Amino acid sequence: MEASEIKSIEISLSYNLTAANYVSKIDMMRQENAATWCRNRPVLPTVVDEKDPGWVKKLTWYDIVLVFNDGKSRVRLRIRRDQLYLQGFLVNDTGKWFELGNKHLIAEDSTLLPYGHNYNDLLRAAGIETTAGLTGVTFGRQNLMNAAQWLQNPPNDKKRPEALLIVIGMFCESARFIPISSYFRRTWQESQKAPAWVDKLVHRWGGLSGCCLFYDADPTYKWVPQTLVVEGPAPDYKPVEVVAKTLVELLEYLGILQRDPATIVAPKAQAVAE
Repeated sequence: MEASEIKSIEISLSYNLTAANYVSKIDMMRQENAATWCRNRPVLPTVVDEKDPGWVKKLTWYDIVLVFNDGKSRVRLRIRRDQLYLQGFLVNDTGKWFELGNKHLIAEDSTLLPYGHNYNDLLRAAGIETTAGLTGVTFGRQNLMNAAQWLQNPPNDKKRPEALLIVIGMFCESARFIPISSYFRRTWQESQKAPAWVDKLVHRWGGLSGCCLFYDADPTYKWVPQTLVVEGPAPDYKPVEVVAKTLVELLEYLGILQRDPATIVAPKAQAVAE
């Protein structure tokens, strides 16, 4: 896909950037990446089968352009549309791309970073205990601004992977889940580590997406209630367990769905909340 065909959003990072501005960009990201719809929720293009010899040419992309330093600096994040994975980034639209993983998917001459897409790789590289998951990563407006600076000019080897964790959380995971984008909106002006419910929820996106698409295709199948833990109401915002008793109720928690044939199966009953 030519760069001119790749849709993008641009977000100017400064203290003038409001939580509402940020969430509007997340909403736009969801809408622009929709290939189909499940009721009122956007669904990504079908996950590309990497066993197909020509799979790389079938990939489609979406860019998030971070503008900072009073408009003097830019970092272009390139997202793989079928999975909402961050594949790489380019500084100031010049030079070589940096890519996560061991494959040159964006450009043949890209620089491959010494870590992959999975959280454990990035956490280890950032010097954060893998058992902490995203609860070891600090988010918020200031940290998003820091992340852009660190991608442009990392002060040490740990700051670049930390920056990648921040942008993945605040864009990819935020787009995937309504409760996560709502959490980042509420804590926008704070610098807080992610709560445990966020760290657990991000690992369920594929399964919950598949559940929704399975029932949407076969509404006669008996619904299996899905239990999630999300942020509770004001004033304490303590995590609460919720049970989605219908497809419509479950869709309220998903910002966009993944269409992966491997996960579109009849869900099993949950003995306890995951």
